[in-house]
Amino acid sequence: FGAPQACSFYGVECDEDGEMTSWDLSFADLTGTIDWGWFFENRARLKKLRTLNLSGNGISGSFPHDLCALSSLVELDLSWNEMSGGIPGKECWGGVLNLERINLSENLFSGELEDDLFLDNDVLSHANFAHNARDSLGVDGRGIIHPGE
Repeated sequence: FGAPQACSFYGVECDEDGEMTSWDLSFADLTGTIDWGWFFENRARLKKLRTLNLSGNGISGSFPHDLCALSSLVELDLSWNEMSGGIPGKECWGGVLNLERINLSENLFSGELEDDLFLDNDVLSHANFAHNARDSLGVDGRGIIHPGE
């Protein structure tokens, strides 16, 4: 897809150069799995994408590691879906240093969270992992609360 075409997609905002900066598909009745590899394959076209909101849908499957290739992300909201499996570790988030807000709450994620998951990120101000399969994934300030604590 080219920049002018992408700017006409539902929920897309573009800058003056025609580059995608925001994509809001919240509560858009999306269901099933998404070909997350598409984000990796199109990362050059998404290099200025700062906000991705897919909350309030019926998206299932595992966390899309390819989203970690979007280094300009400032806000990521995948809350209120049916995603499952583990949340990626530091190796995934190491290149997403502009991330200020992440919301993965109200899914079916499980497993352990690394203590220093976002340690290299100096701008993260909000991270929400609450109400997942273990119902105890959460963040208090910048410190990760381990499942079961």
